[in-house]
Amino acid sequence: MFFAVAVYTGWVAWDVHDASSDTVDASLGSSPSSPSPSVQVAAPESPMTPPPLRPFRAAARSAGTVLVIGDSTGAGPGAWVDLVAQDLGEQHRVALHAWDESSGQFAEAPTSYGETGPRLEVWNLSYHGVDPDYADHLDGVPLPDIVLLDIGHDRSPRELARTATLTLDAVGARWGDVPTAVVLQNPSVLDEEQQQRRGVKRLTRFAAEYGDPVIDVYAAFERSDPGLSFVTADSRPTEAGSRLWADVVDRALSVTTSR
Repeated sequence: MFFAVAVYTGWVAWDVHDASSDTVDASLGSSPSSPSPSVQVAAPESPMTPPPLRPFRAAARSAGTVLVIGDSTGAGPGAWVDLVAQDLGEQHRVALHAWDESSGQFAEAPTSYGETGPRLEVWNLSYHGVDPDYADHLDGVPLPDIVLLDIGHDRSPRELARTATLTLDAVGARWGDVPTAVVLQNPSVLDEEQQQRRGVKRLTRFAAEYGDPVIDVYAAFERSDPGLSFVTADSRPTEAGSRLWADVVDRALSVTTSR
């Protein structure tokens, strides 16, 4: 699809390659009158890595409907989803459908960005909380062309894997095989730092298991923000952090902007 500041996105390596294990035949000693049996010996297991972003990017370029499923980091005006929608509005007529937490449904009137170009709908199912209940809120969302899964904070690695599994299984049951990317969220600070690091590793492994690429916001923050000026004391992105986050997603979705 589409979705730098450019100085940031150059720091992020997007494409990673699949690792696979090989098998070899080992001949065992035997008598001349009997055939030599063959035994398959597995090579040492290689760490699984997510697939490259290229196929997802290709699907994104032609998408007419985007679904973002995530937590509070993507919710509300000024968050990264809203900023990406604004960037998309430079070449599209964007309708941003935001989840209304007070009513428990999508807002009746979408926010519009852009006046020319093809129509693009962004459904932003992002809200506060840690319950894995995203599947309960998919009614009314049209078939998406791509999905971005954006979870990461306030959950243990095990809870992250459970939420990701329940959510993407529900997406698959409803719509089939939709191109999906997993967002690796920004680093945390202080006591939450190690849990977030473990969570990012678990989500990376999850993405590899599901065959989905990752959008590595975590690495972009680590490389661009040694002083943590892009993260608040409670590990949420600041205004500048949300802009950096949006730039990373823009890069992943091949969005070009005039900034």
